[in-house]
Amino acid sequence: MDLKQSTIEAILDSERELVDSAPERYPEYFTHTYNVSAFLNEFLINLKDPNKFLFRIFLGHIRKHYLLAMLSAVRLHGVQTAANTRQLLEAGVAAAYSLANEDITDFVKEDKEGFLVSSKKNSVKHYKWLNDNFKTASDIIKNFKDSINSSAHANVIYAMKTFPLDESKGEYQSSFFDFEDELDVKKDLWLLANATLGLLHLFFRVNLTRDIIQFSPGFSDRLEKELKESEKLKENALMEPRIKKVQEKK
Repeated sequence: MDLKQSTIEAILDSERELVDSAPERYPEYFTHTYNVSAFLNEFLINLKDPNKFLFRIFLGHIRKHYLLAMLSAVRLHGVQTAANTRQLLEAGVAAAYSLANEDITDFVKEDKEGFLVSSKKNSVKHYKWLNDNFKTASDIIKNFKDSINSSAHANVIYAMKTFPLDESKGEYQSSFFDFEDELDVKKDLWLLANATLGLLHLFFRVNLTRDIIQFSPGFSDRLEKELKESEKLKENALMEPRIKKVQEKK
């Protein structure tokens, strides 16, 4: 795809083209990610306890960064995709913690000047609670975060994604967009959707002993259906020649 990027207007047109063509470029993966987005927006009917407003706040953050990550992936902005996926995971842990804990100081405090601040100690407490009570979910989220952490800092690997070779001119060109690696985009879409399904399952588990969330009708069946689709797409990806080659070297 010839992406125009000489002006801001041209970039906006190219980004719209990338989004519009995503269902054809990554058919099963984009469709699955889109369906999980709809699930994320529809699973909550009501919160039975009005004091759990922090869950709703964090859920809004999750929904926002899910959409940003999905759009970033198909618009060929890999670092932005990873950053938004990380935000989603961290908000998911805080949301789960807020279902079981009501102390506002576990999330934010007022400093000496009267400003609200959130410290590293807050997130450490959230992750300790998760590890102590939902070890499997804690390990999965840690693995997801570890897999995207390399993109949190500038390095030559990610910088090269916007420095493609222009074969017609025989020179490298700086690009606003990452060069398109179909398998890489599919991986980003799959990881985003799978991580989000994991969060929804975590919310369900926490709610079993709290009875705070009123889930949408058919929640469990819908979750199972999307998890099966996620597993199918993972198996398809593992059959890709590049992936099989890596697996053979291990």
